[in-house]
Amino acid sequence: MFDIEGARLHVGASVGVAVLFLDGDTLGELIQAADTAMYQAKNEGRGRVSFFAKSMQDKVQFRVALKPALQKAISEDELFLLYQPKTEFAADGRFRTVGYEALVRWNKPETGMVSPGEFIPAAEDSGQIVEVDRWVIKAAVAQLAQWLKEPQTPVLPVAINVSAALFSRSEFVDDLRAILDATGVPSSLIELEITEHAATVHIENTLKTLRELRAMGFRLAIDDFGTGYSSLSYLREFPIDHLKIDLSFVRDVHLDPKKQGLVKAIIAMAHSLELTTIAEGVESREELELLVANECDAFQGYYFSKPIPASECVKLDLPSVMT
Repeated sequence: MFDIEGARLHVGASVGVAVLFLDGDTLGELIQAADTAMYQAKNEGRGRVSFFAKSMQDKVQFRVALKPALQKAISEDELFLLYQPKTEFAADGRFRTVGYEALVRWNKPETGMVSPGEFIPAAEDSGQIVEVDRWVIKAAVAQLAQWLKEPQTPVLPVAINVSAALFSRSEFVDDLRAILDATGVPSSLIELEITEHAATVHIENTLKTLRELRAMGFRLAIDDFGTGYSSLSYLREFPIDHLKIDLSFVRDVHLDPKKQGLVKAIIAMAHSLELTTIAEGVESREELELLVANECDAFQGYYFSKPIPASECVKLDLPSVMT
């Protein structure tokens, strides 16, 4: 810790360790192994020591190979969207679909489906997440435009995840406006989800961008709430509509009193700020019952539906009344 011109600065370190002959026989091999381990330490939360393991190098090589393949996927339409329903528990005791979340998937011709748990983090590391996000926005808006042309199809809002890398770009709002102008899709049918971490990286820019988006008519949500470090004062300032409770709090919430306390606190805080709450990852009736009892407003998860193609959205059958 250092005091510099009245400011107290904290300096931390992430350390990668490689062992001679075990992880490399030459100086160059050792430096490469230690560098790989250092990035692993950073990914695990920083301020840590990580020893090199071959699995780390395999992961790096996988991501290096994935970069050109993902670029090809973006340009040649190997990506596609699935839609996971958002549901509410209505006053009549029944569930109803109130919207969808667009989720990107990748079908690689050579090997088949690539897990989003693999290619999304790789895209974030390589910077390609901006291109992926842009593809998702255009594809989701195009699907909304198609639904609007079908009189028999009920058109519900679609939520789209926006990475910190795209959200922070100065052209983001203008690009969105151009897409809507080109398709005629009203902004009220689009909900933009920004992670809690992304929203708090550059507060002034976040506030400016959120206010512009709200003025344009977009619905706005903070995603993965509870996993970041939001100041409540900033949260009060954000012109948002929803908080999405992270699935790590929802999973087995009925079995964990500490999780129950956190979920109750998030719901109560959101309601005091006139925000609605959406629970992610609801998989069991017991989880759902606890969430409903604590007045959570909406739900997503396999209990209701896995992510489905656009063609199945109008055929969706929800669980019946909750008794």
